[in-house]
Amino acid sequence: MAGSLQNWIVLLIFTTARRLYTLAQVKRAAVAMGLTDLVTFIDECLAEDEETFNKEAIWASARKTRGAQSRGRAAEIDIANDRVISAIFSAVNDLTKTLKPTHPVYVLAQEFLLHFYPDGVSPIIRQNYEEQLVTMERMLRDFDGSYAEHVQKLPIGLHVEQLKVQVPEFRAELEAHPPATLTFDELSAARDRGQENLRAVVARIVGLYFRNTPEHLEARQNLLGPIRRQNDRLAALRRARRAGSTNIDINPTTGEEFVVADSDLNDAVETVLPVEA
Repeated sequence: MAGSLQNWIVLLIFTTARRLYTLAQVKRAAVAMGLTDLVTFIDECLAEDEETFNKEAIWASARKTRGAQSRGRAAEIDIANDRVISAIFSAVNDLTKTLKPTHPVYVLAQEFLLHFYPDGVSPIIRQNYEEQLVTMERMLRDFDGSYAEHVQKLPIGLHVEQLKVQVPEFRAELEAHPPATLTFDELSAARDRGQENLRAVVARIVGLYFRNTPEHLEARQNLLGPIRRQNDRLAALRRARRAGSTNIDINPTTGEEFVVADSDLNDAVETVLPVEA
């Protein structure tokens, strides 16, 4: 992101739990050194990460029920919709490959594709549920409106009739089963803010103790040491994962490391086995 401290301060990505543990250690050092303003700022960062940690718990809980049944029959109908949308595209697109450009139906096919599928079928079927619903409802209005002649003369009548049945069913399922109040984009943004806050803590410490005097060197070691140690630990864990080892995260209170059951460390951590020292 333009203007981000990431352009100036390079750190590996800490999980929220690891940031909470690390910043708590930095705070203890800052309290011992009487750095009131720094302590206040770290408290703000900790509060934001604690909120993110709670969001991760909500997300993890929702994951257990997320899937084909999480929004009723929406996923099932969505697959059927994608098939019909793809079938309509294929049927019309095939005409442009077999008919001569001078044929009237060829002209209709080209007009149809340009209007409904300007970039092919993929951009439509890759939309999220709500976006694709809006797209399909607009298609149905045009099928009965300005493109009624195209639907009549192109070999897609059965597909269009099927879509007229499925789209209302799709809307009903989505309205009956609204999406989770927390989206992954929101969770991801919160994690990004936490990482940027960690960089900001580093920047504030370096701004206070920037000289190479013994006093400044000792202060940097006390305050930045916890961040440096965790960053080095993350680098070691990254090398271990590349060698086929398991994923590791940390208890935000005790600092105890655990093997993560889920291979995706971006999701909430489910601790299983303590890591040997």
